[in-house]
Amino acid sequence: MMKRAELETKKVAELKQMSRERGLKLESKGHKFTKSELIERLLQSEDEQEDINKKIEEAADDNEVWDEPVLKHEEKEEPAKEQKQEETKETGLFVLQKRLNSSKRNMENVKNRKSMTMS
Repeated sequence: MMKRAELETKKVAELKQMSRERGLKLESKGHKFTKSELIERLLQSEDEQEDINKKIEEAADDNEVWDEPVLKHEEKEEPAKEQKQEETKETGLFVLQKRLNSSKRNMENVKNRKSMTMS
């Protein structure tokens, strides 16, 4: 986990490189982010990624239960039913990832609006 103090010792070029590696934008609507804004965005990105990883891990833990038969007579499941369960797991993770990405975009929009009103 990155710490703010650790990031503050880095040069702007290093922060920009770290931002690029994480797929973060370096500017918005012609405004190039300052060092403090880059640091804030990196910390926010890391927090969001930790949340995503936690949700995926929780979903994976929940999925393990699905693999275990509830009753002994269900051990001979039809391949189609097993395939449906697998598709359900994948769809659930996809939807979760999509929601988290949407939240990330919404947070960026709010920050952009705030910075525009401060200007």
